[in-house]
Amino acid sequence: MYVKVCFVTSLVSLFKGEGNLKQTIKIGALTGWNSCNPTATWGGLLGFMLGKDGIEKVFGRTFSINIIFTEHAKIFLIME
Repeated sequence: MYVKVCFVTSLVSLFKGEGNLKQTIKIGALTGWNSCNPTATWGGLLGFMLGKDGIEKVFGRTFSINIIFTEHAKIFLIME
């Protein structure tokens, strides 16, 4: 049952978001039992399709591509 709910809510977020990155992420985060699954899946796919410039245009800001790796294997993205 759990897998079916996650799958259906994932599709709902994609189709109701209509390709709009912000809307798809919002719907994915607010639906389902595992809200990170559809959000990561479709947000990642749409973000990949839009590219860095497209994502910056959607959010109206610039993002850095700098990544810092610490000794504990945590990753921090630096937002400028």
